[in-house]
Amino acid sequence: MRRFFRWFKRLFNKVPAKPIIVSPEIVENFFTPSNYIGHYQNLWDSMEIRDSKASTIAWYVKQLIRNSERYQSIEAVSNVPWQVVGCLHLLESGGDFAGVLHNGEKIIGTGKKTRLVPKGRGPFDTWEQAAIDALSIKKQPKDWSIVNTLHYCERYNGPGYLRDSRKPHSPYLWSFSNHYTKGKYISDGKYSSTYVSKQCGIAVILKEIGYLD
Repeated sequence: MRRFFRWFKRLFNKVPAKPIIVSPEIVENFFTPSNYIGHYQNLWDSMEIRDSKASTIAWYVKQLIRNSERYQSIEAVSNVPWQVVGCLHLLESGGDFAGVLHNGEKIIGTGKKTRLVPKGRGPFDTWEQAAIDALSIKKQPKDWSIVNTLHYCERYNGPGYLRDSRKPHSPYLWSFSNHYTKGKYISDGKYSSTYVSKQCGIAVILKEIGYLD
């Protein structure tokens, strides 16, 4: 009976279901494999941002700052830095709050679950509820150093570029910098060696906003 009244109250007061909270079990002390630590640090230290992309990069930064309070509310629950939350949002759905943080699918408030990877998540009543769920899937570092941050973001998108030396550095991180020219997974499991990413890489955004400075 108590269950019924709680459901009834949520229904008419439109109180969203309690979000999934990131559990301590998914936090790791030693997060980035040792053979990748130098990889990320060297790329970060030697990264040069393309001047020709300055106006587009400025748009990404503007969106990130404009919605910072919303991203900070997610950090308070998930422990993921708000700058990382915002970058993932920009890359997954172009900063559109109608799209879930998992993969940008516009299913919020529809009662539907995700169809793309990760499949079967949801349904979600709010963007915040979906974001907290998305961030609960992947293990997190205890220390959000730049190396751990970049490794987290690459794993979030998928390690395909990292594991195959024939492929470029991930555009998800390095697009609009000297570390990326062309080549991209244009859908799950489908790679094009000639496609050029039109999105700004997360590393570039983080550098522009002075992440960890």
